Amino acid sequence: MRLAASFSNRHAKVGTYLAVQEISRRPGEHTSVMLLIMISLSLAIFSASIAKTLDQWMHDSQYYMVGADLSVREYEIPVTQNPADAAATTASDTAQANTANSIAALVSLESHLKLPGIQSATYVGKYDGQCNFSANNRKCTLMGIDRLTFPTVAYFRDDFSSQSLGALMNALALNPLGVIVSQDFLKSSGLRVGDLLNVSTTVGVIDQGFNQNMVIVGSYAYFPTVYPDQTMTVIVNLGTLFGTIETATDYNVWLNVRDKADYQSVLTQMKGLAGKQRLLVNVSGNAIQQIQKLLGQPEWVGLFGILSVGFLLTGLMACIAFVLDTFASLRKHYIQLGIFQAIGLSMRQLVSYLVLERVILMAVALGCGTIIGFLTSALFLPILQISAAPGTPVPPFQVLFGSVQSAWLILIFAAVLLGVIVSTIGYLVQIKIFQAVKMGETI
Repeated sequence: MRLAASFSNRHAKVGTYLAVQEISRRPGEHTSVMLLIMISLSLAIFSASIAKTLDQWMHDSQYYMVGADLSVREYEIPVTQNPADAAATTASDTAQANTANSIAALVSLESHLKLPGIQSATYVGKYDGQCNFSANNRKCTLMGIDRLTFPTVAYFRDDFSSQSLGALMNALALNPLGVIVSQDFLKSSGLRVGDLLNVSTTVGVIDQGFNQNMVIVGSYAYFPTVYPDQTMTVIVNLGTLFGTIETATDYNVWLNVRDKADYQSVLTQMKGLAGKQRLLVNVSGNAIQQIQKLLGQPEWVGLFGILSVGFLLTGLMACIAFVLDTFASLRKHYIQLGIFQAIGLSMRQLVSYLVLERVILMAVALGCGTIIGFLTSALFLPILQISAAPGTPVPPFQVLFGSVQSAWLILIFAAVLLGVIVSTIGYLVQIKIFQAVKMGETI
């Protein structure tokens, strides 16, 4: 402000000159209210960022666990059961289905997509296997996917891999014997993209053997349903393990439910469809239902309630402080304003002086508070990651700033500033020169 004041000596109009000089000469009169606005705004932004980040992470963690909206497994109905009763089969009957062998040809993806509530579907299978490299043998889980339909269903974040999901799927398409492994595995094994990895497993209803030298075509840091503390997971083409996808068995169907569709009706429709095919449907994961359950838990309700109330109260406190400071300043400078009028300043110049002073103070406070709020969120939110299990939560926090909430709060401050300006103009109109000058004489 002192630099601005030195510049305004020669190049500013009367109103601008007075406003800048007033702030630069008496900074102590404005420090308290500016600090209050800065701290309140930065705290409100930090609270909004915490709420938004935690809310998004709750969604991310559930979708990462399930892989999509729904994950179901379809089983063969025992021959003794009447197919007409399949649609009425309850979840308790799935234990009986688990004892039966999964059939070789399940309901096709096309049949799933015909259901009105399903937008897309894909096959995902997990099989125990062995990975051999450089005379080392390690247990692994082979995760077979359909590269064509997987991207349309699976939950995948940009920070899960240095490559996009489309690039990873293209790499599997270019090399049917390609595999995608974790970045931790590449570091621990010394292997690189392009190296060979011998993969073996037994799949199918007759436990047919699979043993191939496969090529590492990509890597991932995180992959849906894959956790670092579990057995190493290798991503492969499902069709490569079985020869063709049509002959694959023992896999889950991941489903993407249409917006505003009721997942319960979707499951009912699937059971009806499966009943015609002599199948039972067992829900392996339901991200939609789990998120709704978490949102209703008292700890989540209380946490978001505290953050919301804190966001509103900090903003309200700063607004009240700014209004009180403005009117206190006007009363304090009542004599000065009267003298300005007496020496010839017009009402327009006085209004520009007082309005510009308030605008400068508010702009500086809002700008600094916004910067501090976003900077604090970026620095401290990543280290606030907590989990019920030891270690870093999976997936990690994706820090999101409460930009929308901050914009609304800034608009509220702007509205308060506008109200202050209108009130200031009204106050100046009511000033009587002779009263102010006479009050100055008595002082």
